[in-house]
This record gives sequence, C-alpha cells and structure tokens, in this order.
Amino acid sequence: MSTEVTASVALNYEDKARMLLKVREWLIAIKEIDERITLEREEWIPWWEEQIPIARDIETLGAAIRIEMETRRGEALAKESERRGGDQKSEVARNQSVALPHFANQTDSKAHSERQKRKEARELGSTPERAVTTRAYIRKTVHEGKKPSMRAALKEVRNVFRAPTPQPEQPLKSAAYDRDRVRRTMYDRIQEVLAGEQPTDLGSAFHGGYSSSISLIEWLDVTSTPKGRILSIDREFFAYCSRRALTPALQPLIEELTERRRDFAAFCAEPVCNPNTPNSTMPWVSRETKTLRQIEILNWLETQLSERPDYYGTLERLRNQLHERRKDYWTAKNKNTFITEIANLTNITAEVDWIEGELVKLVNPLTPDTPPK
Repeated sequence: MSTEVTASVALNYEDKARMLLKVREWLIAIKEIDERITLEREEWIPWWEEQIPIARDIETLGAAIRIEMETRRGEALAKESERRGGDQKSEVARNQSVALPHFANQTDSKAHSERQKRKEARELGSTPERAVTTRAYIRKTVHEGKKPSMRAALKEVRNVFRAPTPQPEQPLKSAAYDRDRVRRTMYDRIQEVLAGEQPTDLGSAFHGGYSSSISLIEWLDVTSTPKGRILSIDREFFAYCSRRALTPALQPLIEELTERRRDFAAFCAEPVCNPNTPNSTMPWVSRETKTLRQIEILNWLETQLSERPDYYGTLERLRNQLHERRKDYWTAKNKNTFITEIANLTNITAEVDWIEGELVKLVNPLTPDTPPK
C-alpha cells in the first residue's frame, strides 16, 4: 500500500480521517506509540489543516504528529509542575492527573529512559517560546518537502535557546606582572636612547622608585624637568663598560678568527700542481675556492655572534650591520653563480677585514685600567 497521496488531490474530512488511521497504524508498527493511543479526528484534523495543510505523505504526517505529541507532553509537564509549585517528582507519571500520551516503551523501559524522554519533551514544549519554535520547525520542514525528525527538532530548539557561554574571568594582574611590564618598557627606552642621539622621556609609567633604580646604572642619567624625567646617556663611559663586559666573550672569538684567517692564507699559499702547467709548483687556488672558504668564515662568525651574551646591545647592532653587508649573498637565488663572480671575492674579503676590525675595537678599552673621566 502506498504511503503517499498526490499533493494536488483535495482531501475531504473523511479522507483525512482515514489517513489518520493509517498514520496511527504506521506509528504503532514502528513502535513510536502504544496501541492504546488513538488519534482523535476532532483533535488532529484541525491541527493538520492549520499547521501542515500540504502534508500528504503518511510518514511525513506521522513524524510531525509524533513531534507535536511530545511538544504537548512538555506543555502538560510544565503546567503540572507549575500547579504543584515547582516540585519535579514523577507524580504526573503515577497519577496521570493530566492526559498524557502513553508510548509503547513507557511501561517496559528503564527509569533512565523515561526520564530522558520527559527531559526531551520539556525541551520541546516547557515554555510557549519553545513550543512556538518546535511547531515552526515542523511547518518549515514539511513545506520544504522533507520529513521532520525528533533529533532535528531538538537540535533546532537547543540552537535557539542555547545558554550563553560564560566568559572566563580576566586574571588580575599581579604586582610581579606590573614590574615585568615596567622593566620591559624601561629596556625599550634605554634601547631608544642608545640608538639615537637625543635624550628620551621616561614617561609616566616610571615612578620614583624605578627612576632611582635606573640611576644606579653608572652610564645612565635621569634628570627631572618640568616636562618629566629625561633619560640621557654618557656614551663614552657606556663604550668603556661595554668593552670591559664583552672582552671575556669576544677575546677567544677574535683569536679563533685570526687562526682561521691564518690557515686560509696558508692554504692559498701552499704550492699546488697546476694541471695546465705540470712542471710549475706556483701557488694555484681557484677564485671560487677562495670565495667559498671566506663565506664559510663569515657564516661561522654570524653563528658565534648570535651565541655570545649581549648585555649592552652592542653585538646585536654589529650582527645587524654584518647581515646587512651580506644581504647580496643571502638574497642570491643561485649561490653557485654568486661564488663564481669575481667582484664578490673582493667584497667578501673586505667584509672579513671589516668584521675583524670591529671586533678588535670592541675588546680594546680606551685606557688600560681606568675608565674615562
């Protein structure tokens, strides 16, 4: 027997009554309702004509009626709870003081299953707003030519009435956090004055205690003016302190650099048999080999400088200058082509000479033992 009637066919009252009987038989067959449930025509035909007048499919109509029954059950549970002053015990199920539908698995299921069904019924119809949302879902689904389902109805209601996600409380900023913030800002201001030539304003973030701490640094000076506290630097004394601090870290590096350059010079001067002139023992090293060996020295230097402690920011500026001078090498798409160009050997040799001279300047104090006056 077909479960679908053409939508264009007009159904009279008796046709709809016969179709309700078929819907009841189908719901009983799939164990959605108990055999004791009757779909009264006086109750369900008006609902059918009002909510889903275009429904002609038995399964679609049966699914819609099933959801509507659960919605009405939720409304009845809410009214019973209100009548009893909010008591949520299962007196409704025991006394049946209100007419509720009996489902096939109500008498033989576990208590947990029944509690779950009551919970879902309340979700669908415990408030007028929820009932309106559920019935709107039924109408929308049927008009789209789809069969409504209990799971989709619950999902629709839950999406509409989802509880707002509680926002996590913002942690209180501790005094340690405030000190760290001030220290970071203080460091940034010191770097600004080191990079520039003009004194800089400490700003309102520094109160007297932090200004006093800054004044303990010998090469820094904090001056109070009507415009605020101004930070200035004794650059000559700063250079002396920087050199004294960097000498233990850079002296071994300079010595190893000198040794590597001495080995490179010996390698270039070593007599090698020239394949073009077998009887000659003149030094012969290709331009590419010289360029590659010096590139290896510069790469090693950049790595070593990044691993050395940098208390005064001097090494960072030196690393940046070296990297900027070598940008042609680092940005070259073809390193082999870069190595074979004759002009690059001259440039790389000049870079090695320059970095060695800069390192020597950093470790040589202005005077042997005493700072400048």
